[in-house]
Order: sequence, then C-alpha cells, then structure tokens
Amino acid sequence: LHVLVEGFEMLPTKPAPPGPDRSAATAVFFVSRYGGLGIHSVLAAMRTFPDHFRNFVFVGVGVVDYGQFKGAEQVERLAEESRRGVDRDGERMRAAGYWAEGVSDVSTDPIGRIEAFGAEIAGRFPRAVFFAGHLIFPHEHNPLVRLLHAQSVFEIQRRLQYRGLQMVVLPIRVIAG
Repeated sequence: LHVLVEGFEMLPTKPAPPGPDRSAATAVFFVSRYGGLGIHSVLAAMRTFPDHFRNFVFVGVGVVDYGQFKGAEQVERLAEESRRGVDRDGERMRAAGYWAEGVSDVSTDPIGRIEAFGAEIAGRFPRAVFFAGHLIFPHEHNPLVRLLHAQSVFEIQRRLQYRGLQMVVLPIRVIAG
C-alpha cells in the first residue's frame, strides 16, 4: 500500500511509533499555507537523505498583515489554517510510520517567529536538521517577486545557521503546464 498525496506516491504505510526518538535525526520543515510545497520538500529531503530521519516536525507561521486583517476573528481564522496545514502534514508522516508533530503560530514577524521555533525545536531534538522549500520557476518575469520570495528563506537560513543550526534549502521546480 502507498499513501497518495495530492497525486504523488509518497511512502508505504506502516504504524507510527508512540513517541519521538530524541536521539534520532529529526527533519524540521518550514511550511506555508500552500500544502504542496511542504510535501514536495519532504519528498526531496527523503530522496536526498534516504532512511536518515525518524522524527518529523512541521512548522507553520501565518503572516498577520495589519493592512489586511481587521479583527481578531480573521487572525484566529489564519491561526486555524496554519494549524490545519501542519497537522495534515504530520498525519501524512504518521501514516507512513514516522513520529511527527506540527507546531504553528501567527505573527507580524514570521521570520523572527520561525527563528524562535527553530531554537525551541533544536532544544528538544539535538539532531534536528531544518528544511525549507524554495520555488524555482522556469522563467521568472518579475524580479521583485523573485527577490522577495528568495530573501525570506535565505534570511531564515542565515539566522538559524548563526545559532549553529543546520538548514537546507530545497529547490522545488515549478513546471508550467
């Protein structure tokens, strides 16, 4: 049996362990509301490091933009979307036989909150390696979009590495079709 995720064959199904193995390698994925990027990042990391990780943590931080969000209800909706996303990714990994959890929050400073999550997770999992997907388009016609998108993932990487934490940026190709 295989778990089918958004049209992609993922991993064989098997029972998940009851708790984390804190001495084992842990893959930590920074995911956004776009669920496809998270699962593509997981698959890319597992192809690159086969049979290496035993624990998986998914981190989602919803961006509170006060220009768009006018009330607590909208912020709570954003928080719920973020929780659902990381919970869904965790469920997929548990179905594949791994220990997994999701952590999420909302923030006006998502890079700072991700950095704080990174430090917290590294304290619980000493062998954590952090991952983020970076969308690669065949032809990017808007240099501003490319610059803004690229800078956030590399700023997170810079901050975590300054703390002595390992982070890998995974290129995720977008194929026009």
